[in-house]
Amino acid sequence: MSVKDPVCGGQAHENTPFKAEFRGKKYLFCSSKCLAQFDKNPSQYSKKGK
Repeated sequence: MSVKDPVCGGQAHENTPFKAEFRGKKYLFCSSKCLAQFDKNPSQYSKKGK
């Protein structure tokens, strides 16, 4: 199973090592680069933006 990477829009697989949690929601990433970008400003990439 895969989900959409919130940073680049690519596919992130459920077994990815690149994961983050923000305000109780888990996010999966396709690469360490996308995870690092998310970590800089998670509210920019969260669906609610809050």
